[in-house]
Amino acid sequence: MCGRFTYDYTWDEIYELYQLTLPYLQSNLQPSWNVCPTQIIPIIRRKKEGGRVAEMARWGLIPPWTRDLKEMKLTTINAKAETLRDSKLYAQPFATRRCIVPASHWYEWKVLGPKQKQPYAMQVDGDKMGFAGLWNLWTAPDGAKVQNFTIVTTDAAPELRDIHNRMPRVLTPDEFETWLQPDPEKAAELLAPSQAAF
Repeated sequence: MCGRFTYDYTWDEIYELYQLTLPYLQSNLQPSWNVCPTQIIPIIRRKKEGGRVAEMARWGLIPPWTRDLKEMKLTTINAKAETLRDSKLYAQPFATRRCIVPASHWYEWKVLGPKQKQPYAMQVDGDKMGFAGLWNLWTAPDGAKVQNFTIVTTDAAPELRDIHNRMPRVLTPDEFETWLQPDPEKAAELLAPSQAAF
């Protein structure tokens, strides 16, 4: 599970790290040390004509059948890698709408006892990463378009299982292109837990 994470990148750092090839948003983007569900943040996606672009999106995949965002629960902030290809909600975004979610750390809470939890901030060795994500475009009843996304999760890496049994599918820079390229079968090779050092 991933319910909170951070990114401490400027737009220039996002442009360089994620190798954007199309014009990116000019913004006063500020680091966020506590990104939470429903927040609007940048995601990296591939354009149909090729190239990568950063665009703003709302965290929490909005099912196409949703009529009112106020009625939506937060159960779509994560998508399990093991089942997403068979999911009514996630299968199509996996096939055609994968993205990278810029991130520098994520938080998990270890249960220590009744009503007692210890938060941990985790990252890959070297602090250059992103999360595997899926994006969608939801049309509200009034015609407004809302770009939205979810974070793909896997079983936790062995060295992190003592803290939590799930984790985001962390992508290292050498995996970015495999995740974003058009062939879903190639991307499916990355649905196993990350082999990065933590």
